[in-house]
Amino acid sequence: MSRVLSGIVIALICAAMFIVPSAYLVAHHHSRWLALAVGALAFPVLPGLWHGIGELRRRKAAPAKSTLTAWDRALLRGALVGAVAIGGTLVLARGGTWSVLKHGAWFTDWSEPDAIADSRLLAHVPAGAETLIWIRPGHTHELLPMALSGDVEMVIAEGKSDTMIIMAGEDVVLEELSAISRRRPNGDKLDTVDAPAGMRILATPGFRDGGKPPRALIDLLYRAPAGANAIAVGRSPSLETKYGARAYAAWAQVASDHVTFTAEADAPGVVTKSLLERARTLAAAAVKSPDCGNRAFAKATHTDLYAYLTRIRGTAQLSLDDVREIPQCMASLGF
Repeated sequence: MSRVLSGIVIALICAAMFIVPSAYLVAHHHSRWLALAVGALAFPVLPGLWHGIGELRRRKAAPAKSTLTAWDRALLRGALVGAVAIGGTLVLARGGTWSVLKHGAWFTDWSEPDAIADSRLLAHVPAGAETLIWIRPGHTHELLPMALSGDVEMVIAEGKSDTMIIMAGEDVVLEELSAISRRRPNGDKLDTVDAPAGMRILATPGFRDGGKPPRALIDLLYRAPAGANAIAVGRSPSLETKYGARAYAAWAQVASDHVTFTAEADAPGVVTKSLLERARTLAAAAVKSPDCGNRAFAKATHTDLYAYLTRIRGTAQLSLDDVREIPQCMASLGF
């Protein structure tokens, strides 16, 4: 009976060595293949290699007598690897252990998650939204106009005259962002709306009742690649009247030393040469304006603007130093 119980305990520990570090990666939106590799490394690859190499050296060296059997040594080596794999993961989780363990059965479902459909922040976007900015977790220090004390996810929805700001993160960060948000245009009309734990929602009167997110606006988010760190989309009748575009989608992807920006605009018909020239004129004028973002884009490299069928696309690249000037500039202006 004792052997059976011992076997069950050992099996559970071995399973935890694989599951805990791999579940941590899945919980933080990393690839399932990376999770599989890290989990397998924790068990059985590292313990197996360590034991195999150790026993081989032991035989070659004609070791002295020992009270430990090969099985005892295998358990000790496995326990050490397990302590590092499981303990190290729990330290990294920093209180988020339960959210990690909830992904423990990740390997039973290899379908790709839909971050847009599953987003708890986007689910609160009000029905009257015409533009949407989604800043996803990671690299928020480069993409938000303030020196944050921690990571955060943020959605800003704008309508004709209303605003909703939806945030998720640690309380101290949400307090920082709430104070900053109230300095925006319409900021004096922003009130706190009931929100789930770990979230903060601010809205002006017309958006306080929420409503179902507009499907056409949410669909535009799918144009950005899965790894985009920030996405902005817009769709409204006034957009076509003012710029000759039915809708737009733009996104930023942060790399180690630069950020790549891409923007697409939908034309009402097949893009003509005159419409493309108008887009180039607007882009050139924007770079010369005093706006914080446009001032930084005057330094952009790898720029391109072209058309295909009913869509105009522009790309540009900024160094991380130039990108950091944008939030610094916005903060100096009181955003």
